[in-house]
Amino acid sequence: MTINDFKKENIIDLRNKEEYLKFHINGSRNIDYITLLSNPNYYLNYEDIYLLICDRGIQSMDVSNILKRKGYHTYSLEGGIKKLKK
Repeated sequence: MTINDFKKENIIDLRNKEEYLKFHINGSRNIDYITLLSNPNYYLNYEDIYLLICDRGIQSMDVSNILKRKGYHTYSLEGGIKKLKK
């Protein structure tokens, strides 16, 4: 899957607000990883597919794996925002 396969509102940037404001994907949502993991039912549903993004792809992969075990359909952007900037 590529970034274009996801609805913009289902792209979730896990970085802090300052990093998000410096550079982000237009239409993406900024939900830091602690907030998302604390209450995933508030932000996600079990029917949609989500792309999680962080700085280098490591944290988003970890969060995606946790959410997958809870039944959500999540993916991580390999290489994160740093790869997109190149």
